[in-house]
Amino acid sequence: AQAAESQQPEKKVVFQKGDIVASPADGNGVKVVGRVDSVDDTTLHYTVSNGHVMVPQSIYLNEAQDWTPATDAEKEAFVNEEKRVLSTDAGKDQQERREQAEAAKVAAQEKAAEEQKQREEEKKREQEEAKKKEAESKKAPVLVSALQTGLLLGALAAAGKNGGLWLNKDYKQAPDFLHKGQPVSAFNALMMALNSDANGYRTNVFTTFQAAKDDGYFVRKGETGLPINWYNWDQYANKYMANDVIDKEQYDALSDEQKENYKVQLHKEERKVFNIDQTSMRESADDDYAKLLDSQAEKSVVKAPAVSVDANAETLQYLDELHAQNPGAILIMGHDDYYDIYGDDVKLVADLELPIQVSKDLKDKDGRPMAMVTFPAEALDTYLPMIVRSGSQVAICDRLEDRELRLKYDAADRIYGHAQGLTAALERDSRKVIVGASSSTGYDC
Repeated sequence: AQAAESQQPEKKVVFQKGDIVASPADGNGVKVVGRVDSVDDTTLHYTVSNGHVMVPQSIYLNEAQDWTPATDAEKEAFVNEEKRVLSTDAGKDQQERREQAEAAKVAAQEKAAEEQKQREEEKKREQEEAKKKEAESKKAPVLVSALQTGLLLGALAAAGKNGGLWLNKDYKQAPDFLHKGQPVSAFNALMMALNSDANGYRTNVFTTFQAAKDDGYFVRKGETGLPINWYNWDQYANKYMANDVIDKEQYDALSDEQKENYKVQLHKEERKVFNIDQTSMRESADDDYAKLLDSQAEKSVVKAPAVSVDANAETLQYLDELHAQNPGAILIMGHDDYYDIYGDDVKLVADLELPIQVSKDLKDKDGRPMAMVTFPAEALDTYLPMIVRSGSQVAICDRLEDRELRLKYDAADRIYGHAQGLTAALERDSRKVIVGASSSTGYDC
């Protein structure tokens, strides 16, 4: 019997707000009768009458296991007492305060519920935004790569209409930012130049959205920026805690001892840049755009360096020998970091309208001025294909000052390999580049 009793489930107090309940009778046969206000996980809250006001009371649920719903007679007596108490001034005042407290409680619960709802909605939005950013971050490299590939393929496709030039057919200056100080990597420079060519911009000068705004300009509505890779060294990572990453301002605020725990960290960003033709700079009242174009145009003209009298004589001596060895070819002669074309050869390239300045610092054997054009060594990759496509033969002559070094160094193979790479696309034509060897002069051709 004891075992069966121990297996009986524990009684639970199941009351709801508003129920009239009664406790077991005490030793004097008196019961506590009250109206339930609320029931939480541990406590039963109820109200009883003390003859003057209704008094809130509480009892732990484990102590109220034997409480039961009031009988009909107990309910009737309690309701009558409750009405009597609440009809008094004290009772009315108490009831008003209770209603206000109840209203405040309900309002607080509603506010808490609304705040909880907002937190959940915000958390959901953050999760969705994080998923969206993650998806975009996966797509971004693909989209950027597709854009870069499209620019390059478009330039190569247009090369047939531009005399074989696939880049910078208008001889614009190398890509740069409106305000100096930001280095441009080779790859970014290539993409900026291709973007400028593809859209017909007049310069290779770019800016950022914020930089344009700081300068008093704005990027026109609907303009699309060119995404480029930007590398920053403005973050510092803790050597011992990988997740501890701070910015430069925070790093500068550390003591020398604390700084020993951090090392600078490179991180890559994707930024969008805009050509100045995409901004309102063209409509500026200060003629900034016109001034910039003039500045770019001046830089695009290659000026010939001064040539000494000794160089005149030396150059003239070699010209006849080299022309004899390479009949019908245009001689392009190298001098350190630039190349020259002399005399009648200048006339052959004049129709190509290369952006190079004609100089007459040299004089021929009769003392008459002799034409000469000069261009920097890095421009050879641009001008050589244009000259060859015009139907001309070319002999490139790079000077080696030391004869012993010249004999040991296979310059002919080096120059030939360079020229062959530049003109590989022209092999199906009958035109050719002549690159021979000359041991009787100060030049290897």
